[in-house]
Amino acid sequence: MRLYIIRHAQSENNAFYVGHGTLGRRVPDPPLTATGHQQAQLLAQHLAQPVPSITTGEEQAADFGLTHLYSSLMVRAVETATYVAEGLDLALVAWPDIHEVGGIYDEEESGERIGQPGHDRPFFTANHPRLLLPESLGESGWWNRPAEAREAVIERARHFWQALFERHGGSADRVALMTHGGFFQRLMMTLINPQIDAVPPVRVDEKTVAERPLGVQGLRQVWFDIQNTAITRIDFFDAEAAIVYLNRVDHLPIELMTR
Repeated sequence: MRLYIIRHAQSENNAFYVGHGTLGRRVPDPPLTATGHQQAQLLAQHLAQPVPSITTGEEQAADFGLTHLYSSLMVRAVETATYVAEGLDLALVAWPDIHEVGGIYDEEESGERIGQPGHDRPFFTANHPRLLLPESLGESGWWNRPAEAREAVIERARHFWQALFERHGGSADRVALMTHGGFFQRLMMTLINPQIDAVPPVRVDEKTVAERPLGVQGLRQVWFDIQNTAITRIDFFDAEAAIVYLNRVDHLPIELMTR
């Protein structure tokens, strides 16, 4: 199996954060910005044109040639993946478990996270008819539960890997996931260190940072940089995985590169 993990294009929350340095106007399930739509179109065009592989040895086959495309049910991912599905004439399959950390929630001024319903089957049917939805999705919203606890994300990432290998392990499938920056971090952490039990807390204040255990050269945390529509490729063999590249945005001009 060859896996391409792709982050969605720029959302309204992404743009607000870049412009203001805060998520003070965060919305639970933001759509793409105009820039995001441009990024998604360029991504689709890029994925439709196989390019020479940068690998060596036995893996000289061209990049891309996708056979399967999955998306989270968050709107920014679905909108991005729709461009890809249409450009490649691929089935677009919802995979709810690859959603962003926390799920669909609103945040009170106190910091309390309040779960929201998320969009329902009629919304997706009307607005994204290409998306193949899970049979369990009805009219009550796909999330419709409390915000996800941060400590639950690592276990969700582990369950995802197990499900992915059950579907595609040992095959020649070329699978693309349209997912999110925070969940991407957990996917990579659990791939590299399957025994990891937790992720250090998100920076809140100096006290929170000081409580983190120190690592190499005093580092408290290491993150993988991943831009909007960035592509990461991982090749899986019998008992090995090769991270061929990470955070590639060759398809974007510099003025459209965003985080």
